[in-house]
Amino acid sequence: MKPVVSVILTTFRRPSLLKEAVNSVLSQTLKEFELIIVDDNSGDETPEVVNSFQDPRIRYTSHDKNKRLASARNTGLRKACGRYVAFLDDDDSWLPKKLELQIRQMNLTDSANTLCYCGLAEIKDGEVKISHSPKIHGRMDKIFFSGDAGIPSSSILVERSSVLKVGGFSENLVSCIDHDFFMKLAFEGFILVLVPHGLVYYRKRKTKENMMGQLPQRLKGIEQFFNKWKDPVIGKTGLKGWKAIETLYYQQTVDTILIQCKNKSLKRSEAKRFFLNILKTQTPPRCKVWFDYSVFFFDYRILLARRWIYKKFIRFNERLHIHH
Repeated sequence: MKPVVSVILTTFRRPSLLKEAVNSVLSQTLKEFELIIVDDNSGDETPEVVNSFQDPRIRYTSHDKNKRLASARNTGLRKACGRYVAFLDDDDSWLPKKLELQIRQMNLTDSANTLCYCGLAEIKDGEVKISHSPKIHGRMDKIFFSGDAGIPSSSILVERSSVLKVGGFSENLVSCIDHDFFMKLAFEGFILVLVPHGLVYYRKRKTKENMMGQLPQRLKGIEQFFNKWKDPVIGKTGLKGWKAIETLYYQQTVDTILIQCKNKSLKRSEAKRFFLNILKTQTPPRCKVWFDYSVFFFDYRILLARRWIYKKFIRFNERLHIHH
């Protein structure tokens, strides 16, 4: 009998975390799944970790060389048999009802044109900090063309045929592959639905370990993403929609620069080069970038303080919304 869900778990040199991720899948209350583990040529004890699980629903495959995340997910898609697919990063894990509640939600919708996601329970320094439940739903073009893109891939569930319809994940991009995937679905008219519960344990990485910490690669991926999507988005929404996307990536990148400077893992001379690279990707006007650039070299702690105040303000508004 074919599985209802194909879980695609991609991994690279994280055998200790992989075990936790696999256990979270095997603990799902929905049992009709297959677990496809794609090892992106880790070259460590990952095969031994996988072999320690005696469960016929697990299928393991390994690349003969490192091909990066998008390729690993596409390898899993080619091997998948389920009607639905769900993706899991090796340093994340799921609560037991994650798949059950998402399948229940998909049964209430036209699932052929729907992406379902859920909320997060954040893990930081070994402690679980429950985040707020998601609220964004509706037409994906309205959401993603206005700058909203904060949906972790480990939280989504979608029909496998839908992923294949848009060509899977773009292997030519060095970063931004999740946002690129969501943009492809948005242009196909997909709807975003949610399960309003934190069902994914999301591990907050230290900056040096995070994809966002690899600034040269990150900026290259953003440049590729912008070259691919700028004209289509402007053609559909005008310049306003594209500026919202630019602002999203600008703030993410500046946050990373500030954190690395605070941790003394990035020199100011390197930060200057990254700021200038950001300027190259921005469409005019660039006043905010130049202002931040000037303030940064006067005292970057001013921007850190602004970032802290902004995040506190957002959290206060979220609590206010919940109470009302």
